[in-house]
Amino acid sequence: MMNRCPNLPGLLGEMSTDLQESGLVPGLINLNLIAIASLLAQGVADVEGPMGLSPIGVPCAGVYRSGAGKSSCAKMLLGPIVEVLTAMPSRMDGFLLEDATREAVVESMKDCKVAGLMTDEGGQLERMLGTSAPTFAKLMDGSDIRHARVGNKTKEEQDLRVSITNPRFTALLLMQPDVFEKRLKARLGAGEGGQGLANRFVWDDSPATKQNHSRSLGLRGRIRDAYKERIAPLLGMTAEHMYLEKKQRPVVRLSPEAQAYLLVLRAAEFPGAATEYAVRHAQRTLRLAAAFHVFEQGPNGDIDLADLQAAEAFDRASIQAFSRLCAVPVKLSQAQIDAQVLMRAFTGCAPNTCFKVADLRKRAPNLGLTKARFDKALPLICGSGQAFVYVHAGHEYLQLRQLPWLNYAMPAYG
Repeated sequence: MMNRCPNLPGLLGEMSTDLQESGLVPGLINLNLIAIASLLAQGVADVEGPMGLSPIGVPCAGVYRSGAGKSSCAKMLLGPIVEVLTAMPSRMDGFLLEDATREAVVESMKDCKVAGLMTDEGGQLERMLGTSAPTFAKLMDGSDIRHARVGNKTKEEQDLRVSITNPRFTALLLMQPDVFEKRLKARLGAGEGGQGLANRFVWDDSPATKQNHSRSLGLRGRIRDAYKERIAPLLGMTAEHMYLEKKQRPVVRLSPEAQAYLLVLRAAEFPGAATEYAVRHAQRTLRLAAAFHVFEQGPNGDIDLADLQAAEAFDRASIQAFSRLCAVPVKLSQAQIDAQVLMRAFTGCAPNTCFKVADLRKRAPNLGLTKARFDKALPLICGSGQAFVYVHAGHEYLQLRQLPWLNYAMPAYG
């Protein structure tokens, strides 16, 4: 996310520190842990903020090169969850999803209304960003899905519709840079400030080269046991809520200090960031802080300022990552390109810093420039402050200004 990765609170922070000894980059580890906390906490409680109640947790998306450990980290953290799910008296089939098609998700969640899509095949986000985006946005926002069509092939399937009330849905989508660039970047609102569904995710683009490691991947001793002990109660509360069909989940709230801090965040500005994505900063921060709190303490007590500040640091880094990922190179005009060609040519003429304009115009074809293109590029160079034109003895001269690559004094002219 950033060169200096933010720290996770409590047990999550201990898990992150322990896993970093295996050589994975902190950004990848922390994104996985945020997704795990969101997955386990979303069915336990809701969070109350300035705009009312909202679900807990945030979906996560990461872009990493091959060999970064995307699959191994996620599978290692999901393993204990699968064990607990298998051993539960009422097994929650559908809690963990692999198929991101709208039909498969809706069909599964009509029976298991709390679910997470956890996959290293992040290209599935392309499906979610298509015509299915409104459905996935509703699921992530906890909004009811009424009369959703499940199938689209046979007439019987076309007539089959289901309703999902009070759903909770999150995701962990990990992908390689080429998949992101070719299939997703344009659909995420690159150059437009962000797109609706993608703006709900926390993003990471940490450098994916492995660091030096002292041991194999995995949690050790006390931390491993503490993680396993944390899973069962959270899944138990999730199952209890679903099977007993309670109308409302417990509600966690911000402490007075945290609430005051969140109000400041709602007015925060991020110059140069993807605008539409940055607008949701306070909302994502609140939901992430609630996930931290519930993962550590369950639905008890208030969210303290430390958890909110930790969540804010991660989302601030996510804004930077999303802006980098969705940055669109500025398209230069032909005159701007020609100006760059001329400046490179001038650089090669060092230590000369003064040129007769008429001679430059005659030699422009040597650089692939017509005289007309030269006349359009020259004003851009002067306008940028890199050079200026003056008249001496009836002739025009181009004088380069002091530039970083010039380590000598400019000659004086009368």
